[in-house]
Amino acid sequence: FSIWAQSNSRRNPKYTPLYHQRMLVSGIYTAFVIYHMCWLVVFDVLFTVIRAFGAPVSHSPFSAVAAILAAVCVAVGYRNTKKIVYTPYTIKVRGLKEGERFRIVQLSDLHIGAIVGKKHMAKAVKMVNECGADAIAVTGDILNRGSIRECADIDEVGEILSGMRSVYGAYCIRGNHDPAD
Repeated sequence: FSIWAQSNSRRNPKYTPLYHQRMLVSGIYTAFVIYHMCWLVVFDVLFTVIRAFGAPVSHSPFSAVAAILAAVCVAVGYRNTKKIVYTPYTIKVRGLKEGERFRIVQLSDLHIGAIVGKKHMAKAVKMVNECGADAIAVTGDILNRGSIRECADIDEVGEILSGMRSVYGAYCIRGNHDPAD
């Protein structure tokens, strides 16, 4: 995990708690606007269909309903960012004797950034370690930044990730949200 263990000198000095709060608020606001627009389109299509059958329709209450549905979508999405999903699969592999196992744990899409922080990552690493893995596959989108310089706690993120334990080690690839630098 040396890709994340960058020195402090590469960090963005403008990344402050205020910057973090602005990123959080702008992200939530952007999600709300997008969901609101989507619900408005859904209602507009619905109204068009209803009008095609000759029924009169008023838009006024449905704009408020669209805003409420958008807020619910954002709230559920925000709540889900804090939820780690554990899904076990058993795959039969030729060559393994009865009762023998090889456990691979996959960790993906944590999106550490403005909404999800180091505590979430530490919880994920704890869950990975509790699985008793033979190997760990980290399959991208650990960070939610375009650049390592924008992640204020990059050294701590690398330190937390290096706490994962398995018999044969951990293997990592970048996702589309992980920085290339």
